Amino acid sequence: MKNQKETLIQIFIILTITLTGFNLITSAADIYTRSKNAPYIFYGESFIPLRATLQNESRIGYVTDQDITSIAPLQRFLQIQYALAPTILDTKNLNQHYILLNCSDEKISIEIIKKFHLKPLKRNSFGVILAENTGH
Repeated sequence: MKNQKETLIQIFIILTITLTGFNLITSAADIYTRSKNAPYIFYGESFIPLRATLQNESRIGYVTDQDITSIAPLQRFLQIQYALAPTILDTKNLNQHYILLNCSDEKISIEIIKKFHLKPLKRNSFGVILAENTGH
């Protein structure tokens, strides 16, 4: 009787481990499928039209009030840099001919434009403003 009881316990343990493993595999596959099908927006895409204006510029200023060491602002910065390559985004530099203002609020960008006497040229759908430094 003891052998049958031990055998049943072993079968139960094996079935439990097998079902748990199966559930883990199906959950991982489900997560992978959902992440593959999740919509992804390339933030830099809306900056591609600026290439024509910036084609002769090796560097432009990039000003933001966001901490670009944080993940989301850094991702946006890198996507913009990628979209505008080979032009280099020179962070926190207002001494370039063109300045890209990517602030958390458009009002902050407008304050910077007024304070440094910049001339706004273009604005994209994210509220990022390309300005010209007329004093450069």
